[in-house]
Parts: sequence; structure tokens; C-alpha cells
Amino acid sequence: MSVIETLPGRPAPSRILHGALIFDRHGPYAAREDCFAFLQARGFSIGEWQSGSPCAVMFGPRRLPKWRNIAIADRQRLHGLIMGDGFHGPLVVKLTSSAPADARLAIATQ
Repeated sequence: MSVIETLPGRPAPSRILHGALIFDRHGPYAAREDCFAFLQARGFSIGEWQSGSPCAVMFGPRRLPKWRNIAIADRQRLHGLIMGDGFHGPLVVKLTSSAPADARLAIATQ
């Protein structure tokens, strides 16, 4: 289990399970807001949301399309995925083996 340092009042995952970050604050879109704020504060770009599909995550400034518009070859190069119910939560963020060391470090520190 990794240690994630956050400042008081900042969004953070509720728990880490097998290397995945889990956001599960209750309320409409609450988990999604926390997840997006957490990742964006650490320099990640997030793809457009498409209900019922994963959401692309890349480290660094990028414009990412909806899941259905990402070619299969490009999906393999993504640095991470967000999966779950964007309205009710929970959301799970999992970095992929394509994620650079800087991305992993950004997740682990403030």
C-alpha cells in the first residue's frame, strides 16, 4: 500500500486497494469531482467522460477524447484508466504499465 500525502481539505482517495485509487464520496458526481481534482492537481489529463466506458488518463497536458474515439493501439499507450459510475461512484483509478515513473511519483506525493 502506498502513502498519499494530501493537504487538509483537498480531494483524496478514500482508500488504496491493490495499487488502485478509490474515490467514493457520496452525492451526485461527488466521487467524480474528487477524482478529477486529485488527478488534475498532480498534472494528469483526463479524457472526456462517456457513460458506461472507462475514461482515459495521461500524465502531462493533453486533450483526450471519449473512450469510443480512442484507437485500440492508442488505448495501450494510456497511462491510466478511470472506471466506475461517474454519477453515484465509486470510481477506481488504475495506472497502467505504460505510465512513466514521473506519473507514479505524482500520484504518491503532493
